[in-house]
Amino acid sequence: MMGKFTIVYQRSHDIDWFARVGHIYIHAMSFGGLLPASVNTWITNLNMLRMAYRMQITDVNVVFSDYVEGVLRENNEELGHQQDRERYLTHFRDMARRGFWSFDRDPHNEDVYHLIARPSEGILNNRYIHGMPELTDGRLEPNPSERDMRDVRDVRLVINR
Repeated sequence: MMGKFTIVYQRSHDIDWFARVGHIYIHAMSFGGLLPASVNTWITNLNMLRMAYRMQITDVNVVFSDYVEGVLRENNEELGHQQDRERYLTHFRDMARRGFWSFDRDPHNEDVYHLIARPSEGILNNRYIHGMPELTDGRLEPNPSERDMRDVRDVRLVINR
């Protein structure tokens, strides 16, 4: 049996977690929220984190969601300086350049994550991504089809508990 993160650990850490929703590869920051049950194994998360950092950061363009502009406006006092804004966006941008759709947890609802950044092409093929666990207890809203993926700017990742 694989070890799971305890509730205390989850509540006290901002955990990077990874999964696949259909053909879209997800990176999410937990922001002290509970992880989805389907990804809550520390060994899987550790392996996915190692895999993600082995992946080359590409020079692909990154699309930032409309949601992120609202976050920056709402947190203007905390993220008022350009340096703070860049620090917030860097991790999400880097994950998008590795081929992930990168999400941050809603500060008011731990079952909702908002898209922050994604690769402009929609999906990048990266040899390290294969073998990522399927998120069986979550869904994307709206669920982008491959046809309209390049136009998507706002997607929510909703966890079913």
